[in-house]
Amino acid sequence: MKCRDAVPSELPRKIRDMPSPNDRRMILDEALQKWAVDGYRVENRSDFQALIAKGKTAGERFASFGFLSLWLGDRVRRLLLTVDQAGKLTSREVRFVLG
Repeated sequence: MKCRDAVPSELPRKIRDMPSPNDRRMILDEALQKWAVDGYRVENRSDFQALIAKGKTAGERFASFGFLSLWLGDRVRRLLLTVDQAGKLTSREVRFVLG
């Protein structure tokens, strides 16, 4: 029997239990709402990944502290949230290195 002709109950359990792309998007949406409560903002987003950040960049702080803020650099914490094919949400810290 070809897989495309199979009914869902005849498919292997692992394939049946995998979330749909819409389910994965919803998992990420829910996670972003929870992180937003903690003060994070979305800097970039695709269907199954999002880059979120908390804190102010040197440019944003420049208005308050002048050139000192440029010397100190960014004080932003960035996280990359990813929902894999199994629907598992993972997060990891991202650091940008200039130069």
